[in-house]
Amino acid sequence: MKRCNAFLSMLVLVVGQVVGANEHSQCEPSRWGADDEIGSANLITPASVAEAAKLVTTGRTYSLGITIDSTTPAFPPRSLSLQVVQ
Repeated sequence: MKRCNAFLSMLVLVVGQVVGANEHSQCEPSRWGADDEIGSANLITPASVAEAAKLVTTGRTYSLGITIDSTTPAFPPRSLSLQVVQ
């Protein structure tokens, strides 16, 4: 039974590697060219920014971030350790 489980585990690992390798080769070429580094951010133009600014009606801001510190929940046995390297 242990040999069968080990064999199946190895088989799944090998098949996963082959499938993962093939997925990379199936990616579409970038519409922005091979040397592009910002992707769809190329669509942000001064005109599109002006159009988006017209949608602002109240001037309110909303915080979209979350506080990450030692009290941030993590499922045991995980824990949180945050280092800021400057």
